[in-house]
Amino acid sequence: MTYNSINEQMKRKYETYLTHSKGLGDDSIKVARRALARYDAFTKHADYKTFNAQKAIDFKVYLQAQKLAKTTHANCIKQMKQFFEWLSWQPGYKSKIQRDAVDYLNLSHKEKQLLRTGKLEHIPTLEDVRQLVESIQPLTEVDQRDRALISFLCLTGMRDSAVATLSLKAFDANTLLVDQNPEDGVKTKFTKRIYSKMFRFDEQMAQYVLDWVAYLYKRGFVGTDPMFPRSKNRKEEGNLSFQDALEVEPVFWKDGTNIQRVVKQRAEEAGLKYFHPHLYRHLAIQLAISKAQNGKEIKAVSQNFGHEEVATTLNVYGNYQPAELISVLKNIDGRQKEVSVIEQLTQLLPSIVEQLKKGDNK
Repeated sequence: MTYNSINEQMKRKYETYLTHSKGLGDDSIKVARRALARYDAFTKHADYKTFNAQKAIDFKVYLQAQKLAKTTHANCIKQMKQFFEWLSWQPGYKSKIQRDAVDYLNLSHKEKQLLRTGKLEHIPTLEDVRQLVESIQPLTEVDQRDRALISFLCLTGMRDSAVATLSLKAFDANTLLVDQNPEDGVKTKFTKRIYSKMFRFDEQMAQYVLDWVAYLYKRGFVGTDPMFPRSKNRKEEGNLSFQDALEVEPVFWKDGTNIQRVVKQRAEEAGLKYFHPHLYRHLAIQLAISKAQNGKEIKAVSQNFGHEEVATTLNVYGNYQPAELISVLKNIDGRQKEVSVIEQLTQLLPSIVEQLKKGDNK
């Protein structure tokens, strides 16, 4: 069986519930839809009324065999648990789906621990980004845009979908503040309004961004135009094929896909390793955390990147590469030694003063 009309009706009803009762956006609905598609593939579209504890166990085994990423695996189980919890209250399903069976859709303690530990991503260093940025010769508008774009990704750690839909008015060149406002069309995660900042991790990259913004305004762009506009395709006379773009036009990219292509293409042209734009986010968060000096500043860093909980910032993005981890720990160790020396001098200070007094008396 490849289709179940009753199941499809309940899925549509569930999506309506998520949209209007839970207030979820299209991206979140798509996540739920993908989880349901995996469950349907597992059961071969069996009626949802057949769900039971054994089926929950078998579904988890099925997902393990798919070798999904840990977060994808965990989220799929979470989505299906939420779906069956909702379904168990619907007419015609209350007597069919047992609530204790839904509880079987849980991760094991080991899986939860691995998920909390987070994945140790191989992220770029600030020097990696500098090399990529400096490899771009600003011969055309597109070159200038790409150089500023990559710099902006690194200095803000913003998601590529938000950057693609960011207008000029959202960025304050004086304060370096960024207003990621969904009401202005910015695509943020969970449609959340985020007040953030462009850090000055690298002064030259920051200047590239500022120069680009000033250039766009001088060219005639207005505040509602995109900060990183789409490339303007050109077609030479007598030639049916489009040539490489040299200019930009005041049109937004639909999402972050083209930004990923830009970064990948620039890396290939420079003969450098390609890092997905989201890994620039990891770098920006780690750089910001390393500069924070107290809990208040760490909380501010977390909020800057759109996280409601500091634990999300630290668990997901705070995992260092081995070499960086060793460097950080050495700094801590060195700082402890420095404190120890100061403490020793403080303890010796009274006797030193006494000796000086005796010398004066002589």
